[in-house]
Amino acid sequence: TYTMPPRITASTGLDALSHALEALMAVNANPLTDALALQSIRIIVKCLPKAYKNGDAESRFGMSLGSLMAGIAFANSWVCLGHALAYSFSVTYKVPHGVSCGLSLPYAFKFNMSAIQHKIQDIAEAMGLFKEIENKEKNLGNLILSKLLNLLSDLNVPMRLKDIGVPENDIDKIANKLLTFTRLIQRNPRNVSEREAHNLIMEMWSGLTIDEYA
Repeated sequence: TYTMPPRITASTGLDALSHALEALMAVNANPLTDALALQSIRIIVKCLPKAYKNGDAESRFGMSLGSLMAGIAFANSWVCLGHALAYSFSVTYKVPHGVSCGLSLPYAFKFNMSAIQHKIQDIAEAMGLFKEIENKEKNLGNLILSKLLNLLSDLNVPMRLKDIGVPENDIDKIANKLLTFTRLIQRNPRNVSEREAHNLIMEMWSGLTIDEYA
């Protein structure tokens, strides 16, 4: 990984982060996979921006370790909605896998937030939101969402489907394709109805704003 260019560093790093966060959200998660996934998130959130900007050896080593931990976690608990969303558009619009997973991750997390409230504080701690945790008036789920969106921005990764050239007329087609990935959706902590699939893709097309969740 030491000679990986920034764009590939961002893409593969976001795939690893998706593995970790989705492993935490998946219904097959257990204490062992949670521990690995949370440590992976701690490492990736710290090292990925540095590996992208500077490419220093310490950050790249951290990304290798974080990716390995995330891989062990999701190999035992699986991924869920985030990857299903990514698969629903990545091939058709020729988007690299890691970029499509990174773009999808905030939307999958937002959709699942109500079903994983018991894990929100642990995720916030893993993402370094210690001061925010102490402020009881803050919505930790929204702050995690803001952290994910800011990371995409820092890595120069698209945050909306319209940014990768998806026509608005294709929203229904993508939503229908999303629902075909039952092996992933059945491992999601929330079921996804036809209406919810449409609303998710519509939201991904129009986009979330960072300031809204800060």
